[in-house]
Amino acid sequence: MLPSPASMTPQALSVIVAHTCKWGIGKDGQLPWKSLPEDMKRFKTITMGEAGDAAAKNVCIMGRKTWESIPVRFRPLRDRINVVISSTTSSADYPQGVRISSSLQDSLKSLEREPESVGEIFVIGGASLIKEAMELPQCQRIYSTRVGIDPWDCDVTIDKIDDSLWEPIAVSKTYCHGGIPYDFVDYRRRKGGRESESSPRLLADCCPKRYFQHGEYEYLKLIEDIIENGEEADDRTGVGTRTIFSCHMRFSLRDGVFPLLTTKRVFWRGVVEELLWFIKGDTNAKHLSEKGVKWVLGRLRMSHRGRCDMLTIWDLNGTREFLDGRGLSHREEGDLGPVYGFQWRHFGAEYVDMHTDYTHSGGVDQLAEVVRQLKENPTDRRIILSAWNPTALPLMALPPCHMMCQFYVNAKQELSCAMYQRSADMGLGVPFNIASYALLTCMLAQVCGLKPGEFCHHLGNTHVYKNHIEPLRQQLKRAPRPFPLLKINPDVESIDDFKASDFELIGYNPWGKIPMEMAV
Repeated sequence: MLPSPASMTPQALSVIVAHTCKWGIGKDGQLPWKSLPEDMKRFKTITMGEAGDAAAKNVCIMGRKTWESIPVRFRPLRDRINVVISSTTSSADYPQGVRISSSLQDSLKSLEREPESVGEIFVIGGASLIKEAMELPQCQRIYSTRVGIDPWDCDVTIDKIDDSLWEPIAVSKTYCHGGIPYDFVDYRRRKGGRESESSPRLLADCCPKRYFQHGEYEYLKLIEDIIENGEEADDRTGVGTRTIFSCHMRFSLRDGVFPLLTTKRVFWRGVVEELLWFIKGDTNAKHLSEKGVKWVLGRLRMSHRGRCDMLTIWDLNGTREFLDGRGLSHREEGDLGPVYGFQWRHFGAEYVDMHTDYTHSGGVDQLAEVVRQLKENPTDRRIILSAWNPTALPLMALPPCHMMCQFYVNAKQELSCAMYQRSADMGLGVPFNIASYALLTCMLAQVCGLKPGEFCHHLGNTHVYKNHIEPLRQQLKRAPRPFPLLKINPDVESIDDFKASDFELIGYNPWGKIPMEMAV
């Protein structure tokens, strides 16, 4: 929950509004969604303000239809001055104490005449009043509730909040209620926009300027730190990087909220298909391509004709040229060797090729052992899944970047995963890795009768490739949107029985793609 705002000067004005991802605010004279508990709590906290001068009350200005949309038992809004803007009704039509005004401007002029009794002023709806208020220079704040889905075909909408005029200064974590993801954003009018020197100063300006709880800021702040403070370093690819060693991110998986980044589109189907490919113990890159997974991580290669081909890391690292360069010229193209899936399901077995059946190879099925331990001894401190096998590294097309993970079950029966990644490509690889291990954790939680807890991401060599710096600067300008919800087919009881159709994302509404070229 975001901190409640401090009081402003009496003439200062704010807008508080809840809207869908398509900017809908109403349907048939009501909110389109059922009451969202944290939203109702936030509305009350903000509009009532903190305890102070008992003689001064905050003001809620609303249109007639907004007044009528408030349940009768809650109106007038308690301990606030209620002002209804209407040209067709009179004070006789409303409970005692409710003020009626013919226009927003008239109501503001009236309130200015009683500065001792009037605190902060909020416009709470409808759409035309919100638009008018946002255009006034004394409007300095917007308190927005962003509902991450829009299946209601709203008949009342507001204009999109203009990023060139309004700066997000606080973004909450993603909440979930009744299958609806939502979050809160506080906006401040940008300097140099329509703000003027005579605009009233807000006491809230004394609060911390950046108050970002949204999980995606774990990722964005780390990128910003690397770009600004990372050491320049040469690397295997020759592209060059900026690097910080030993970093950490943490993402909540509770209540169905899923950390799929929203400041650029992440290829969700690629995440799912690659993880299922790992779980099968598959090492044939062509099987991913046959699934239509052609652009995992959004990595690009320019063909000799100047055409941009979308490829997976496995396509690139399974080519004849790449395998020969690794000293694996005997290997069939597309045969990646004993990589992630093989180590998860057959650790220690002798690798022959991608066609061999390893069912009775004598290797350790680590993933099956993780499931057994989580069911039989969930407090064990040795529930580990490792892809790092030193004896097999020379046989791999690419040594594992995400090397190992450990699972933990708390007293609430929540399953968390801590993954260590030795080499972290922040621009391309890490968004995919976050989603992949978050998904694995949710899958294991289901088959083991647990609830998803957290995904903790520990990164060793944490780097940004130099040719990714400018695309990432573009990404840093984008404010995260509500994380989506993940729905998993509840009938699946075995880790081996999942298929791609068992997973559904609800409310994934990201910004557009940001092309970045893969360093190889």
